[in-house]
Amino acid sequence: MSTNNLNQRLIALKQIKDSLLYLFKEEFQTVAEFQTFKDENKKDFEKYKNIIQEIKELEWQLMSPQERKEFQEYQEKIKEKYSSD
Repeated sequence: MSTNNLNQRLIALKQIKDSLLYLFKEEFQTVAEFQTFKDENKKDFEKYKNIIQEIKELEWQLMSPQERKEFQEYQEKIKEKYSSD
């Protein structure tokens, strides 16, 4: 896939992700209400999870080698910071 196609796909996925944000804005009075909502929207939760993963993969593909290196270094710093606490 060309860079342009990757960017277009990334934009489309982010729009879909935004349309699924309603999944995280609900407030529930009881655990049973939450469970019912979760069960009724199971496909959308799965779709959201898959979209997030694909977005991460596309963003990685679109990074330059230098950006990848910096990102990995940043991730290592975060890992060290929180693994020692």
